[in-house]
Parts: sequence; structure tokens; C-alpha cells
Amino acid sequence: MTPAEVERCLTDYVDAVNTHDVTRMLADRHPESTLSLMGTSVTIQSRDSLDTFYRQFFTAAPGYRLTIENGLYADDLGVVWGSVTNAGDSTTDATTDTTDTSDAVPVVFVCSFEDDHFRHDRMYADFTRLSTGFGLSP
Repeated sequence: MTPAEVERCLTDYVDAVNTHDVTRMLADRHPESTLSLMGTSVTIQSRDSLDTFYRQFFTAAPGYRLTIENGLYADDLGVVWGSVTNAGDSTTDATTDTTDTSDAVPVVFVCSFEDDHFRHDRMYADFTRLSTGFGLSP
């Protein structure tokens, strides 16, 4: 995939994440795709396992939102960084429509592509802090 195709795929993926649209999230995923939570022993393997994981995760963390601040894109590789927030704990001001992101957890994703599909996703974050922010056990 070209850098522009990688960027498009990851932009679409983040949009699907933020609407918790698992079907759309997995549309460009390789059948043997993986998600690794780096620094933990957790790796989810296969598109079917990812489907189950994301549906259970979004049920447990309905406020999960991902904001990408920037990224670098190359042939078959994308690195994006930003933060995760719990929109369920957000406060919105009716006049400015701003969300309190004081509890945002910084994240970095290293994503590789194979055969024109999103194959490997490696997430780097403070998973203890992330779990605590969503009221989940670490």
C-alpha cells in the first residue's frame, strides 16, 4: 500500500473506532490480523478474535474515544499517536461544546499492512492507567 492508502485506511479505522463500529473496523483487516498491547502479554490473533475482543471491550468501555494528533505513513506502515479518553466522563459546556481531556492517556500505534490489508497493530500505552480511567481491572 502507498503512504496515502495507509493514511486513508487508518483515518477510516479511527473513525470506526470512535463510533464503535466493529464491522467497519474490521473491513480492511487481514484474515490473520493481530493486535498486540505492547508491554503486556496480550495479543489478539485473527479477525474473528478481534471481532469478539472489540465487541466485549466497547460494551465494557462505552466512552472509549481515540484522538489522533499526528502520524507518519510509508509503504505498508503507519505510525500514529494521540490519546484515549473516556467520553462517558467528559463534561460538555453548552456554549463551547468542549470536552475535558484531563484524564487523557497518551497512545502510539504502529500499524503494518500486508496484501493491501491492515495486518498488525501494536498499541503502546500505560494500560494500567487506561484500565483505571475506564473502571476496568488492569
